[in-house]
Amino acid sequence: MVAFLLRCWRLILLFGIAYPLPFLGIGQPTELAPDSFACELQCLQDSSDFYFSIQLDSALAYATRLGALASAVGDSVFEMEALMRKGLLNLWMGNMELAQANLENALRFEQGLGSAQIKAQSLRALGNLYVFQDSRLEGLEYYRQAEELIPQLSDAILIGRIHFGIADLYFTQRDYATASEYYHKALEAQQQVGDSIGMAKAWLNLGKLAIQFDSLGMARQWYEAAGEVFSEQGNNFWLGTLVAHMGKLLVLEGQPRSALASFDSALVLSEPYYNVWVQLTSWHGKAEAYWQLGNYAEARKFAQQEIAKAIEIGEGSRLLDGQSVLQRILISEGRLREALELADLQMALSDSLQRVESLQEVQWLEGKYQRQRERDSLTYAQHAEVLQLKKDTERAQLLNKVTLWGLLVVLAFLGAFWFTLVRVRRARKHAQEQEQISREQAQDIKAQNDLMEEQQAKIIQQRDQLKDSNEIKNTIFSIISHDLRSPLSSLNNMVVLLQSGVQLSSTEMDKILNQLGGSVKGLLHSLDNLLRWSLNQMEKPYTVQPDDLKVAALIKESELFFAPLFLAKHLAVQGLASEECLRVFADENSIRLVLRNLISNAIKFTPRGGQITLGATTVGDQVEIWVEDTGMGLSDELLATLFRGYVDSKLGTENEKGTGLGLSLCQDFVHMNGGEIGAENTEQGGARFWFRLPMVNVQAATLSNGV
Repeated sequence: MVAFLLRCWRLILLFGIAYPLPFLGIGQPTELAPDSFACELQCLQDSSDFYFSIQLDSALAYATRLGALASAVGDSVFEMEALMRKGLLNLWMGNMELAQANLENALRFEQGLGSAQIKAQSLRALGNLYVFQDSRLEGLEYYRQAEELIPQLSDAILIGRIHFGIADLYFTQRDYATASEYYHKALEAQQQVGDSIGMAKAWLNLGKLAIQFDSLGMARQWYEAAGEVFSEQGNNFWLGTLVAHMGKLLVLEGQPRSALASFDSALVLSEPYYNVWVQLTSWHGKAEAYWQLGNYAEARKFAQQEIAKAIEIGEGSRLLDGQSVLQRILISEGRLREALELADLQMALSDSLQRVESLQEVQWLEGKYQRQRERDSLTYAQHAEVLQLKKDTERAQLLNKVTLWGLLVVLAFLGAFWFTLVRVRRARKHAQEQEQISREQAQDIKAQNDLMEEQQAKIIQQRDQLKDSNEIKNTIFSIISHDLRSPLSSLNNMVVLLQSGVQLSSTEMDKILNQLGGSVKGLLHSLDNLLRWSLNQMEKPYTVQPDDLKVAALIKESELFFAPLFLAKHLAVQGLASEECLRVFADENSIRLVLRNLISNAIKFTPRGGQITLGATTVGDQVEIWVEDTGMGLSDELLATLFRGYVDSKLGTENEKGTGLGLSLCQDFVHMNGGEIGAENTEQGGARFWFRLPMVNVQAATLSNGV
């Protein structure tokens, strides 16, 4: 109810403003305060803008109300806005005379307000109006005037539309080079504001130009780019126009059937908008396509439809296009007499159109001359009056300037004296304040430095902890890859062998079961060691616990651990070590992982039927333990980077996988135990990996054991 009463009161005010009522005490419109109606004016303008693109009649009604209210309260800016909007709306609704009157009145308002934006919009709209009336030269003149205002404009969309209009006019005059220049300017303006529809329109027009330059491939690229935007935005009006252009391109490429499908789609998309251009273009294109297919009856039907529509709307150029394709159809049908008569008619029509264009050009020049005379029609008396008024104004301005400068000089002297006095006092006070601030800042800086040093120490500590955690993670991954993955593969091979149904003797079965049991125990032992080591690393970095180790026992244990994998790849294994004599002082768990890692790599890169040799010997006061294979060997590049952190893992001879961290981990463990590690190629072409550890008791011996 309250909203209804407010609405009625607003209407009463609006009615009273538009038609002053003496009995209500409302005087002349110029006596009203415009600020009190700013909200109403803005609401009317917003309503007109809202309906601008969806309901032209409603938009025009709101624009009319806006103009009436603005005129009543004396708001020239809103009145000019209303005139410009009414002009554009009448133009789009086909009311050419009203549109011209509205836009010319808007231009007259602009001369008093100096609004380049409104003037440019009005000039562009007048250009469109004259183009619709086939007065292209006059339309181009208005567009040129709008172009001169571009340096004063900030609306990139309006700038792009001005360039679009000029480009379209040059395109119709077949000045394709100039048209291309302005289409690119329009594209740049739309790109500045990210207007996707505007950019798509520019691409569409550049595609049209590419066809004129016989660049059909480039035209297709422009069309496809524009089509993606129109489809994404759901703009069926421009999508229908684009599909019609694509049909014309397909006709030029000699694809008549695809062209027919495009023209059908264009007609369906454009049906709600009554797009006459799409209709004429589609009918013309269908006539061309059916003519290429040899279906002259259908071609003639669509050519006649184009001619009839062109006559209905008075479009002479499209009438010539329809007659041209109909003439080719008649020639193909052998109806030469009718084709000749049509050619004579076409020539006469072309001459008539040229005469009309010449007459329009003469009329435009006469109109331009008349308008110039009207602008220059001031009388001598008016000129003299203007000059005298200008002199009086300049004299008054000079007197005002002299008086003002005198006052300014006196005030300057007084101000300088007062300013100097105040400045001296403030300088003393400021010096004391600055001294106090400096002491406080020094204390703050010291406190901040102490805090930063404390934070930096914490950051360094956290960095070290993260580094240790990352090293632990890499170690765990490497151990899982080499000490757990390999025995699991061995177990899988034995299970596959048992599942295959191969008949085995009880002795063979016992042997396999013993190997399975040993592998499972070794796997559980490795997993237990890994878990115990991992839990220990969560508290502190890994530390070795060296002890007296027998090298031969360690090698023998590793041979048994990998026995299933040796058997699966039919690898011969030879162990060389001294069980009684060779002992090292090292951590058992870490050295076991190193040896198994090297054996796992040897199995991985040794082909089926090859040989792996394990051995140990003394080198000075150290024991060298080595693993040699008959595999593919190592490249020089790989040898140079083998122990430098992560190495890209290669597939084995039977596609075995690894993590690429094993050798780096081996190097870390060997160094922790006070040893060194290395690799080299053998003369037979394989690889030899070795590591040396401190010796407990140096005795030379050799152990021969074949597996």
